[in-house]
Amino acid sequence: MEKLTIPLIEFRNVTVFGREGNPILKNISFTVDAGEKVLIFGPSGSGKSTILFTLMGRHRPASGEVLFNNRPLTPKLAKSLRTQITYIPQTAAPGAESVKESLLLPFSFAANRDLTPSREKIEQVLTAVNLRGEILNRKTSALSGGEKQRLAIARALLLERDLFLIDEPASALDEKNESDLLRLLLRMEKTLVVITHNSGWKRSFDKVLEIENGERANLYERRGDGG
Repeated sequence: MEKLTIPLIEFRNVTVFGREGNPILKNISFTVDAGEKVLIFGPSGSGKSTILFTLMGRHRPASGEVLFNNRPLTPKLAKSLRTQITYIPQTAAPGAESVKESLLLPFSFAANRDLTPSREKIEQVLTAVNLRGEILNRKTSALSGGEKQRLAIARALLLERDLFLIDEPASALDEKNESDLLRLLLRMEKTLVVITHNSGWKRSFDKVLEIENGERANLYERRGDGG
């Protein structure tokens, strides 16, 4: 008998309304298993980012529910999950004057001080996102959009959290850096929920949820051997 597993994340018929009372998401259902790489695909304005915001507790469903490890996502639970989730927005603000200060910014908070990375770890992560070590001495104001995005990914990797929520990670990258970033994300032993409108990424993920006008248009799952 096949063993049943509890999804890490589950959306059950979730509907979310905007400030003006219009539905942004309509009866969205899907699951994310631990370690799974899930892509949410759709055009701009389709409701993709709202899914991430709902998962983080920034939006509350008007109907349906969100579960995390089979527990309803209450405001209290959402608050406690912030130490387990890394969210990377499409336009990530450096938050500091120098690249080194920006990279180490999360470790200035009491909750992360014990996690402050070594110089060797920092160099490994910078190499992984195609940034050179000397970038640490540059000012963040001099970085390109693509460099800022890769810096945000590097900072997230240093935190070593298990669940990554990433909004359009390659929107400012050239073709080579985009390809390298995709390979990096897929190699990570993390649970990923990634938003994109780039159809070229669809074939690489374990699961692809297509969203149109706030509704689930399609759900594709890559089957393993024998699936």
